Amino acid sequence: MPRELSGEGPGAPVGEATPASAARTAFLSLVEAELDRAYAKHGRDPWGRHEFFAILKEELDEAWDEIRADSPSEALFAEVVQVVAVCLRYVETGDRYRGGHPDSLFAGAST
Repeated sequence: MPRELSGEGPGAPVGEATPASAARTAFLSLVEAELDRAYAKHGRDPWGRHEFFAILKEELDEAWDEIRADSPSEALFAEVVQVVAVCLRYVETGDRYRGGHPDSLFAGAST
C-alpha cells in the first residue's frame, strides 16, 4: 500500500503515527461499532449482490440528502460511517449466492 494511503504520509518514518493515521483509527472504530449494531439488529446472513447494492444505495441516498440539506457535518459523517459499514459487512459475510470472496481479492493487503 502506498504510504500516502497507509496513514503514514509522505516523508513519515514507517510505522510512525500521524494525525491521518489517528483519524483513520478513530473512524474505523466508529465503523466497527456501527457494524456490530447492524449485526445485532439484522443478523450476519450474507447478502446477494442485489441486496448489497440496494442497501448501499439507500445509505448513499441518505448521505446525499444530508449534503443537499446542508446539514451539519456530524449528520453527513454519521451517514458516511454507515456507508462504509455496509461495504465492510459485504466483504466480511461474503455473497449469499456466490459464497465467500476469493482470497485473491485480498492479495497484497497488509496485516
